Amino acid sequence: MNRQAEQPPLAADWRVAEERASDARPTAASIPDTSISGEPDPSQPTSGRPELRATTSGDATSREPLVNDVAPREAASRLREPGGPPVPGTPGSHRSASGAAAGRGGTGGTAAGPTCVIALDVGGTIIKGGLVGPGGDFLHTERRPTGRDGGPEAVTERIVGFADDLRATAEGLGLTPRAAGVVVPGIVDAGAGVAVWSANLRWRDLPLRALVAERLGLPVAFDHDVRAGGLAEGRIGAARGSGNFLFLPLGTGVAGAFVVDGRPYAGAQGRAGEIGHIVVRPGGAPCGCGAHGCLEAEMSGPAVARRYAEAVPGAHATAAEVVARVGAGDPVATQVWHEAVAVLADGLLIALALLDTDLIVIGGGLSRAGETLIAPLRTIMLERATVQHVPHIEAAALGDDAGCHGAALLAWDAVEVAR
Repeated sequence: MNRQAEQPPLAADWRVAEERASDARPTAASIPDTSISGEPDPSQPTSGRPELRATTSGDATSREPLVNDVAPREAASRLREPGGPPVPGTPGSHRSASGAAAGRGGTGGTAAGPTCVIALDVGGTIIKGGLVGPGGDFLHTERRPTGRDGGPEAVTERIVGFADDLRATAEGLGLTPRAAGVVVPGIVDAGAGVAVWSANLRWRDLPLRALVAERLGLPVAFDHDVRAGGLAEGRIGAARGSGNFLFLPLGTGVAGAFVVDGRPYAGAQGRAGEIGHIVVRPGGAPCGCGAHGCLEAEMSGPAVARRYAEAVPGAHATAAEVVARVGAGDPVATQVWHEAVAVLADGLLIALALLDTDLIVIGGGLSRAGETLIAPLRTIMLERATVQHVPHIEAAALGDDAGCHGAALLAWDAVEVAR
């Protein structure tokens, strides 16, 4: 099934007229590679590379932004009233009460030259950053290690420092940053701009949006990395045209984003989609959340590598190498991979029993396995399904870069709200 072939032609700019916005959802290429395991694959910064072409409405989207549509016209008109308050739950409400953060960079208001936004996707192992123009081009991309071994304070400084360096890079390229988009893993209170908790990064109640805004002096959109990735896959990726789907990145960690009626669903406390912490193997491997046998502990990049090391004492192989050995016919790698895929199938069937979707989009580093992952996953799910309908499953169009694409989309949405 080629979902891309069903889509309408590309639009030239994100901020097309309101009446065209829901009809023009273009495709996108992704930012440079990382490994399947989610381990860092440091590369030199790149610039001048047009990698993302996206279209969105000039209207504000809600705090759980519409993926394949625009916000109601009356909400948009309220946002545009001079001095009027932002509509609760919109990207405008993600910013400080003053509407723009205070700091040395000012508000990022009118620009004399070309403009851009800063996009940051914080992962358990690497931070992906970029500068994105108003037409959707990634004008500069860069990756840095998260440095989680240094503890949450060191990780926080890496994030804020990376954002500041990207601002300086933008200015060096003659660009004027208008806003920043920052997306992070774990439990997120997007409205308050707080990273509540992360098993991998070990932070609690971190006011990250305020810290980045203070350093940059720009409006900052802040949200969950996987929900941002789901937003991007829905607007410009594999799920264009689908109003109800599950986006599931598999990398260093595992989490999901349920998109329901075109909106990434955050839940009452911003905790929806934490599929990685469904216990699928009671008494199994310890998880960073404190439980045992969670999906993340049994089927993630590090989990696959650990399983192979347990099966072949003394062996050291990344998840990418395990997948390569499966392709080469290695019987041990094949068994390890089959067991890991079966774990994923069980976790997805639990998720589908709770929320019936018409599509599953697999992203993250493990999505690079392609049909080596998707074909057996589909087969096992069909064998084990009871009341569940097994929907179409496909690899993410944006690969493991969906979160960075989503951060850019959220930042440009914030610019629109501020206009």
